[in-house]
Amino acid sequence: MRERERMLDKLVKCGKTLQELSATDETIRGEIRLLDHRVRDSIREVHLQLELRQRLSLRKASILADRKKIATQLSQTREQISQTKKRLWE
Repeated sequence: MRERERMLDKLVKCGKTLQELSATDETIRGEIRLLDHRVRDSIREVHLQLELRQRLSLRKASILADRKKIATQLSQTREQISQTKKRLWE
């Protein structure tokens, strides 16, 4: 009879331990899910920043090309004005 009580006590103790471990496991799983969401959000943010930088870089290159084209046109216009002045004064 005493042996049976000890076995039941051990069984109850094991049951309590399993409950504690299960609760701890669920807590850890919740923390892991939270961290997973944070990591995914961070990765998404990094990708958005890289995309934005790429767009800005392309925009900057486009602006520089436009500036170069305008500078060339301005130089040609100045040259034409200069030639016209020379013809007028001849």
